[in-house]
Amino acid sequence: MQSPGLKKRLFMSLGWLFAGLGFAGIFLPLLPTTVFWIVAVDMFVRCDPRLAEPLLRHPRFGPGLRAWFERGAIGRAAKIAATLGITGSYSLLLWSFWGRHAMLTIIGVVLAAVLTFIWTRPGR
Repeated sequence: MQSPGLKKRLFMSLGWLFAGLGFAGIFLPLLPTTVFWIVAVDMFVRCDPRLAEPLLRHPRFGPGLRAWFERGAIGRAAKIAATLGITGSYSLLLWSFWGRHAMLTIIGVVLAAVLTFIWTRPGR
């Protein structure tokens, strides 16, 4: 049987890892800040909800995080940014790996599924 203390430490460690990746995403354009912070908040809530509060109260990212956890909602601007980022990334893949049709098809289907998920979420 797993001890509650071990589980709590695991969630806390993962929370800090994803919070750090989210923080790095502020400065590194290819890292998705909000996605990492969603995972961090989820991990923190499982071990110590007080650790999630600074992220949920953050002036820029807090409203989006709260909308996600309260209603599973994604704002229109975030949907557009995600669409542009995914479309741009896939365009670079097409240019870089032209001729590798199987790989590009698989990646394209996965990215289309991600975009479908994003656009079917309620708006904020």
